[in-house]
Amino acid sequence: MKKVFLFLIVFILATKASPQAKVDSLLSLCKNASEKQKTALYIELSQATLNDSAKSLKYARKALQLSKKNKQIYLQAKANFSLGEAFYETAEYPQAISHYQKALSFYIEQKDLAMAVDCYKGIGLCYYNMDHGDKAIT
Repeated sequence: MKKVFLFLIVFILATKASPQAKVDSLLSLCKNASEKQKTALYIELSQATLNDSAKSLKYARKALQLSKKNKQIYLQAKANFSLGEAFYETAEYPQAISHYQKALSFYIEQKDLAMAVDCYKGIGLCYYNMDHGDKAIT
């Protein structure tokens, strides 16, 4: 019984520490990464820190800035999507919609249907949460 209890405690502690370990790992990779590599890392950091909206927005903005500077069109779309997600988490729905729509334009053009659906879902949820259910459906 003691072994099972000890295992459960270790398991719970490991799962709680895991998100921060991922963030720490990504930050460590950023130190030696090129600017172009940092763009993707900042997008990952933005997604990993969605529970801390200030950090998530900071990393997504850095990713967008670098992706524009380095003409990384695909990563610009991902950065805009990450900004949409971060603004959604802070209930700043008009800003979220703007970034989802920027990402959506790219994903439709590239026929990336999975990401286009995610953008539509984000836009719909924003409208729903703003009590504009009619726009959420169309």
